[in-house]
Amino acid sequence: METLQATRGKSLPLGATMTPEGVNFALLCRHGTAVSLVIFDLDGIDQLAEITLHPQRNRTGDHWHVHVRGLTESFSYGWRVDGPVGGHHRYNRDVILLDPMATAFTGTGLWGTTEEPHKEFTSKRSAFVRRPYAWGEDVPPLTPLEDSIIYEVHVRGFTCSPTSFVAYPGTFLGLIEKIPYLVQLGITAVELLPIHEFDEIDCPFFNPFTGDPLRNFWGYNSIGFAAPKAAYAASGPKHNQVNEFREMVRAFHDAGIEVYLDVVFYF
Repeated sequence: METLQATRGKSLPLGATMTPEGVNFALLCRHGTAVSLVIFDLDGIDQLAEITLHPQRNRTGDHWHVHVRGLTESFSYGWRVDGPVGGHHRYNRDVILLDPMATAFTGTGLWGTTEEPHKEFTSKRSAFVRRPYAWGEDVPPLTPLEDSIIYEVHVRGFTCSPTSFVAYPGTFLGLIEKIPYLVQLGITAVELLPIHEFDEIDCPFFNPFTGDPLRNFWGYNSIGFAAPKAAYAASGPKHNQVNEFREMVRAFHDAGIEVYLDVVFYF
């Protein structure tokens, strides 16, 4: 990685955004008193740089921001934030936080394989991968609601069984393989249960017969509302889950089927 050059950057959009000169980072943090951007390799293992943001120059209202030149094509990153402790605040600058607007995370490519070594904080990192995509003339069908037949479906559960006879079980590509079946049913829209990144290991229950730990199947504990779940993508281990999700949406639209997302926000 060449020498990084950090400038003030812009407060919007939130998250990491590619620019002609580099990448702009923006984070919403109202009560933070000190913020640093930490850059890692794509696997989130080796720390490559840490950039301390100026509390005035790199802050606009509640948004902290910085623009960085010289980054590699793909990398991971996180935020180190300091602030008040007590009451509703739990700031700890020894912990590197995920970017809530990241479009991908490290270590999430295979279902049920990520074990967090610490209970209080995550070892995952926010991932930045340049992934151009040609949408072409894609548009949603915009079927009137009174004419809609909506099929609620779980991405993994719908095709993970061998009886589904798909080449890519439990994935966005597996759903594409089932489009002819859904068309035959007369479906005009699929409502996908949570497809955002969540931690399926984060489940306190055990199988009462075997003692094996259970998995959070449904995904109503999102950790990234802008990140399609990598374990739902056949190409997730290669960090291509965003484009695979796009392929699925475009395939549904081509078949005249709309895509709704089931999302739950916690406050």
